[in-house]
Amino acid sequence: MLLILAFAMVLTVSIVVFIFNKLTSRNLLIVTEALRLFSRKQHEVRISKSRTDEFGDLFGAFNSMADSVQELIDADDLEREIDTLDESQIIDTDISGITQTIVSERIITDEEDDKDD
Repeated sequence: MLLILAFAMVLTVSIVVFIFNKLTSRNLLIVTEALRLFSRKQHEVRISKSRTDEFGDLFGAFNSMADSVQELIDADDLEREIDTLDESQIIDTDISGITQTIVSERIITDEEDDKDD
C-alpha cells in the first residue's frame, strides 16, 4: 500500500513538473520569437498576450523596449531626412514664407487705404 502511495506521489509531481515546464517553455518561446523578429528589423512586432504573472511583466517589458527603440529609430530617420534637404529647398521655403507675409501685409494695407478713402 505504501509503495502504491509513493508511486502516485511521484507520478503526480512528475505531471505537475511536466505541465509547468510546458507552460514556461511556451512563454519563453513567445519572447524569443518576438526578439528574433525585432532583430530582423520587424520593429512593429509586439507581444499581444495579456497575463498577470511574471511572464506578463516580461511581455510588457518587451513591448515597452520595442516602443522606445521604435521612437529612437523614427527620430533618427527624421534627422536623416532633414540632413538630406539641400540648402536651396530650405531657402525656397523661407522665401515663400516671407513672400506670403509681405503679400498678406500689403492686402491689409490696401484694405486700410480703401477704408481711409
